[in-house]
Amino acid sequence: MIEGTSTPFGSIWCANVVRMLESGSWGMEALVFSTNFRTGFDIEGFQTILPKNLIHHMVPGEPIYEFFDAWKGSAAQSSAMKIYGPKQWFVGAAELLAQKGYKINLQKKFLSRGWLIWEV
Repeated sequence: MIEGTSTPFGSIWCANVVRMLESGSWGMEALVFSTNFRTGFDIEGFQTILPKNLIHHMVPGEPIYEFFDAWKGSAAQSSAMKIYGPKQWFVGAAELLAQKGYKINLQKKFLSRGWLIWEV
């Protein structure tokens, strides 16, 4: 099941990907962030559209807060890539985020289309 939210025109969105487990309960599989790059690349824009189960956990000490803090740090570290455009900067930030220990799907076919997939 995929559940999420987006900006009014869908230029950026965020969705939970959950799967039914053998026990009959739902298990979180991934959190997907997507942008079409028309408005550039702004991590804070994703914070405003987090799914309801996460948006109220954007406080220090919570995993989603720590994730965004690490993502912002990775974007700052890779900011020199801005000169090549938002796609390259997005990819560079994702690669640094993965190096920090987050399980990010680094397949170029996803990243180059603006999909950051955090497998949880």
